[in-house]
Amino acid sequence: MVQPCSALEQAVARTVGEVLGLSSVGVDLDFFAAGGGEREAAEVADRLGRGLGAGPLPVRIVTSERTVGRIARHLAGDPEREAVAGVWLFGDGMSEAEREARLRDAGCGHAPR
Repeated sequence: MVQPCSALEQAVARTVGEVLGLSSVGVDLDFFAAGGGEREAAEVADRLGRGLGAGPLPVRIVTSERTVGRIARHLAGDPEREAVAGVWLFGDGMSEAEREARLRDAGCGHAPR
């Protein structure tokens, strides 16, 4: 399993894991192969949208991109989302250097995608 690196990948992985009841989620996890369906895709899109301050995200982002890494890459089209994801994951009292160190220490298995 390839561990999520970027804050967006970690936010997507955490959200997918929570919705599907999985304790460990890598960037190559296929949402539907892991047991997700339309209802769960809607829940993931809703939680990600609220968490990232983006408002409702289209469910098709989850259903068409399918893997955690691809969903995160799709969301990375907005440069502010990575910073917001870092705050959402780690709290806004952490510096950018501290967030990067925490991501590194999390065992990132690839260059952020």
